[in-house]
Amino acid sequence: GFAPSHNYQNTLFRHYHDLNKYIARFQALSANTTPDSNVLVFIPLHQALQERYRWIREKWDIFVSIADVLNVSFIETVNALLYEGIGYELFSEQMADQIQVFDGYVEVFGYRYDTLVFPRMYHINGKTKALIEQLKAHNVKMIFTYELPGVNTDNGEAFDPGFTMEVSNAAAGIQNDGNAWLITRPFPGDLDLYRSALRSLIPERALQIDAEKGVYITKRSNEDAEVYFLCNDNETEARVALDAVPGMQILDPATEQEASYRVKD
Repeated sequence: GFAPSHNYQNTLFRHYHDLNKYIARFQALSANTTPDSNVLVFIPLHQALQERYRWIREKWDIFVSIADVLNVSFIETVNALLYEGIGYELFSEQMADQIQVFDGYVEVFGYRYDTLVFPRMYHINGKTKALIEQLKAHNVKMIFTYELPGVNTDNGEAFDPGFTMEVSNAAAGIQNDGNAWLITRPFPGDLDLYRSALRSLIPERALQIDAEKGVYITKRSNEDAEVYFLCNDNETEARVALDAVPGMQILDPATEQEASYRVKD
């Protein structure tokens, strides 16, 4: 077949101008701000590779991709952070040696992070192993989900990170040793509980936002303002409750006007 016409004969053509302006408003805010997060989430590449090899051995499906086997822990962790409005950046294991480690925080290409999240990364490479050892020595907060790392895939040797975990919240499956935390509760399961567990381990954001399910939040900032982008992934309207702060504005990207809101006593 042929691609659909995108000239004035297309029935959607009359909406393109409004759609372009809608997108341009987001881009303008995005271009004038930078990511504002203190959380770095590792993509479990080597864990995914191991799961892909297992998939091929068991199912003889050589066409399965890395994206197909990214573990549930990684997907649910990213979704939980978005849902809770916790800003984060994704990072590759292959670049773990590019991270500069200081007491209580790390820096990556000029950006500073004080919390690193490792979603079900039992299999890790040598760079990540060395990084974890540095993080432990410098008291940088680490959050592991499901299980602790246990194998260095560079040489196949077992890896013991040396944590002595003790239960700190049995209901949420949280264990702790110093600045290292482990959320052991299996998922998919009680996702609300998992989100709450992550929320409890990561510092609160300045603006408190209580949103319905399906509303995702990300934060950017510059010297003059903090900008929160809210996305409603539902097919219907969703309610969002905000703690009012001085100078707060709620902008409607569809109209470029300040949106109306109701103050609740």
